[in-house]
Amino acid sequence: MTDTALCGQPIGPGDDAARWQAAMTRIPLVRQLTPVVVHGELDIGTANELRPDLLRALAHSQGGLDLDLSALTFCDCSGVNLLLALHQHAREEGKRITISSVLPAVERILDLTCTRALFMPDPNSAAA
Repeated sequence: MTDTALCGQPIGPGDDAARWQAAMTRIPLVRQLTPVVVHGELDIGTANELRPDLLRALAHSQGGLDLDLSALTFCDCSGVNLLLALHQHAREEGKRITISSVLPAVERILDLTCTRALFMPDPNSAAA
């Protein structure tokens, strides 16, 4: 929801009161995403270890998580499954998960699994 406030006074005598010198519209801030950097390898062993930490970070975030995967050197289907589970939890909480940076090898598995679009930043947000 947006609020509009009018500032000043009518421009001249007899002018309609709806004509103001200045106006401003306040748009509520987009719920902020918490930045999280994931590094190393995301495979069956590390995905299971990382899951509770990522879910905790999601629970404590205001609007969700923005994942920086630029230091992630490897990701297999277990890693993708973790990202999908995280995405599902975020949706259930009315939050989102975005991926802001990724290496080509990890980007490729997201493309091959047709999951990359789920994590794209919102083009309407100020952070995009």
